[in-house]
Amino acid sequence: MKFNCYLFLFIFISFTKTVSAQYKTKTTDGRKVVYKYTYPGDDQYHYGVMNNEWYTRNINTGKTFNISRDPKYNSTIIKLDALYPDARYKYKPVYSAKGGIDFIYTYPGDKQYLYGVKEGEWYTKNISNNKIFNITRNAKFLKTIIKLDEMYPGAR
Repeated sequence: MKFNCYLFLFIFISFTKTVSAQYKTKTTDGRKVVYKYTYPGDDQYHYGVMNNEWYTRNINTGKTFNISRDPKYNSTIIKLDALYPDARYKYKPVYSAKGGIDFIYTYPGDKQYLYGVKEGEWYTKNISNNKIFNITRNAKFLKTIIKLDEMYPGAR
């Protein structure tokens, strides 16, 4: 009886370590990401979120990659956001400004600005100087607005 308990405990601990090792790994800069999401039809990669950005991990090689910073993966990001709507923004970074705008949206590859919506219009906030702009009323930001609407369809 005592042997069976130890055997069960050994198997349970081994299994737990194996599962944990499969889904947790470090990125190239040493931060931990939990790769617990999958993409239908893609058996080669697991997906994880860190700082509201999607990362992928190759199951065979263990190599990790930030797909949120590469525009060629935007369609994958949109589909992952649709499959797992609370994954990236489970803990939303909220930067409220005067006027009640919550700057909770990001744009791939853009680390200088955060984006928010108020009364159906997109606003952006420069992180370095805290200046806020209404980009909906400026024609030069049309591509950005279209991309934000695609990435966050329910925002406006």
